[in-house]
Amino acid sequence: MAGAEKLLRKAAIEKLSSPEQLDMAMRVTSPMGWVALLAIGAALVAGIVWSIVGRIPERVDAQGELLRGDRVGAVTAIANGRVKEILVALGDEVEAGQLVARLALPEIETQIEKVEADIVDLEARQLAQGQETNAVIRGYQATLTQLYAQRRDVEKLIEKGLKTRRDLLQIDSQIASTQAQVAQTRGGKDQRDLQIEDKRRELVRLREQLAATSELRATAAGDVVQIQVAPGQPVQSGDSVLLVEDDSLPLRALILIPESTAKRVVRGMEVRIGPSDVKSEDFGFMLGKIQSISERAVSPQELERILSNQAKTQSYMEVKPYLAFAELEPDSNPENVSGFRWTSAVGPPKKITSGTLCAYQVIVDERRPISYVIPMVKKTLGV
Repeated sequence: MAGAEKLLRKAAIEKLSSPEQLDMAMRVTSPMGWVALLAIGAALVAGIVWSIVGRIPERVDAQGELLRGDRVGAVTAIANGRVKEILVALGDEVEAGQLVARLALPEIETQIEKVEADIVDLEARQLAQGQETNAVIRGYQATLTQLYAQRRDVEKLIEKGLKTRRDLLQIDSQIASTQAQVAQTRGGKDQRDLQIEDKRRELVRLREQLAATSELRATAAGDVVQIQVAPGQPVQSGDSVLLVEDDSLPLRALILIPESTAKRVVRGMEVRIGPSDVKSEDFGFMLGKIQSISERAVSPQELERILSNQAKTQSYMEVKPYLAFAELEPDSNPENVSGFRWTSAVGPPKKITSGTLCAYQVIVDERRPISYVIPMVKKTLGV
């Protein structure tokens, strides 16, 4: 048994010292491994090429909206109240000055009701007191008639030497006193008449104010593109009720750029426009070019004149914005419903109208990707 083990051990040692198949090639990797290595190599080469010739845009973000002409064609409330009725429908064509909505104004209406009640009360009192006043005045007039007769008699007696001038002066004093009482009585009636006239003038003023503030009229001719409130909805002075768009004017972008980044924006830069009612992940952005930008932050008064909306103006003013305008790039493709160029093929299947809120991306620079990497490498190596 021990001999057999020695023979086996000897054979194994001989095999190890003289291995077989030395003439066969050893497989280092499989064909799939080569494919993977080639793919990785190609990706690295593509990445290097892209980092050198590619471009990454630097952008400045901003807010704003679309408009036609120099200002938003908004019909705004000029008093606090509640929407009573909307007299137009979406898409209606309206003329400048046309009545488009009515507001209920409880404050003014309450004042009108109070003044009307005051007039009714004053007239009732005037009627009741007028009858009494007339009776008093008739009594005074009868007294005056008697005093005048007495005076004539005294004058005759003075001529005969039976009365003195003193007697005549006493009668004249009584006449003057009675006349003063008549005037005072009539004065009270006249004062009530003046009060009634004052109330009537106040009523006319309030009714004119109600008509001027409750009746909302289109400021320009065009089409109704947005109705922003519903009947019964409360509104504040300055709130936009509806938008009227003049199709004869070109649509353009009003851009409000924060003061912190506005100095990087110049005329001619590309701007990407994202309307609030369009999903950018589905249709991308509209394209445009910066036409102009203000040299300083826009004032609240100037922005409110353009937007016709005090609340919206106040929200924009938080970033002390510079005011810029951009023209939209047209697209004559009949499949493009909006009529403007988009980063997608044809954009959304809808029209884009003035008054639409937008988010903007102004492309202020384009850098090679490698320019972002080199500073990090230098920092890492301490160069």
